[in-house]
Amino acid sequence: MINSMLTMNPSKRITAAEALKHQWIFQPERVASSMHRQETVECLKKFNAKRKLKALSVFGPDHQKWRPAEMGKELGSSHIV
Repeated sequence: MINSMLTMNPSKRITAAEALKHQWIFQPERVASSMHRQETVECLKKFNAKRKLKALSVFGPDHQKWRPAEMGKELGSSHIV
């Protein structure tokens, strides 16, 4: 399904209506277990944290977005570890 959605040629790309009828959306219990989905969510959270750390190394600690109060908001936490 993902490859079908990412096809460059619009005439070959899956439509939104077709995507909504795909078993990944329509019957998710048949495609991936809830455990697998939870693992995917955890991996995405780790990826996002790594992306933010990389941005911090590029922008530097003095950049306004990376001040402790702002980082807590970004990370969904009231403190920085």
